Amino acid sequence: MPRSPARRCPPFPPLTSVEQLVRELPDPGPLPEHQLQQLLLAHLNRIPGVWLWRANTGAAAQADGRVIHFGRRGQADLLGVAEGLFLAIEVKSPGARQRPDQRDFQRRLVEHGGVYLLANDFLTTVRQVLELAARMPPRPLPL
Repeated sequence: MPRSPARRCPPFPPLTSVEQLVRELPDPGPLPEHQLQQLLLAHLNRIPGVWLWRANTGAAAQADGRVIHFGRRGQADLLGVAEGLFLAIEVKSPGARQRPDQRDFQRRLVEHGGVYLLANDFLTTVRQVLELAARMPPRPLPL
C-alpha cells in the first residue's frame, strides 16, 4: 500500500523580529517541554542564518543483538548553527532544572566557543536567537 503524503505546515515567511512573531502567533505562555521544543524548532528555523534540528540521544537494539548508542550524554535538545556559531538549546519546562551531565555539556560547549541557551519561555528564546543572529556579520556563501 503506498504511503500517504507527509503533512506539512504552511510555509512561514522569514522571521526578523519578535514583534513580527507576536503578530502572527500570540504568546503561548508556559508550555510542557515537548510542545515548547516543537514550537521553537518550527519558528527558530525561520530566522535567516539559523539552522536547528532535534538531537536525540539513546540506544537501539539491532536485529543481530548489537546495541547502537547515539547522541552524547547531556547534550542539548536542539543543536545547530546561528551565523556560523555552534548553537545548543536545552529546553526545559518552567521550574525544571538541568542535570549535572547537561551542565557539563554546557560548560564544555561554551569553553570551545559555542553558544548555549537554556529555554523555558518561547518568546524570550526567540528574542535571544534573533539578537545572536543580528550580532554576527552575515557569512558569505561558499562558491
